[in-house]
Amino acid sequence: MAKYTREQRQRAVELYVKYECCAADVIRELGYPSKEVLASWIDELAPGERRIRRGPVPGELKRDAVLKVASGELSSREAAEAVGVDSSVVRNWKRQLLGDAKGLMVAKREPERGDSSQQDDPDALRGEIATLRADLERLRAEQRAMEIRLAIMKGAAELVGKEPGADPDNLMYFVKSVF
Repeated sequence: MAKYTREQRQRAVELYVKYECCAADVIRELGYPSKEVLASWIDELAPGERRIRRGPVPGELKRDAVLKVASGELSSREAAEAVGVDSSVVRNWKRQLLGDAKGLMVAKREPERGDSSQQDDPDALRGEIATLRADLERLRAEQRAMEIRLAIMKGAAELVGKEPGADPDNLMYFVKSVF
């Protein structure tokens, strides 16, 4: 007598083929069989449907898939289908390649014209404008500070390049002329 009924074997193969579950998911869901037994059932009940592992995926394909997921161009499932792996694999690649960069901002696709959720909300737009203005002021202040540092460094470089006995007051004159 067989250990598993025909209905149990068909259910396992159906999960694998119809719902595109991986072998590990089928086994986890049903609590049976082993990967080898499931592979033989698939070959018997649905010939040609078993997905064969192709080996390691080249690094360039991994990076391309992660880039498309991180930029919002594709979902992890879509990128996984393009490469021929499970979506969890793509998410793992993303975690490995980007690390725990929670603050990492990647440009997403522009919203479609039909997406008017934020475009029609004046309060959200005002808030975004205020945030952008604050960012602009912060960047302008940073630019001014960097210009001052650059002027000081240029003056110091000019002073260091002069003959011994050069007047250090020239440096202050140079810095004052920048302001």
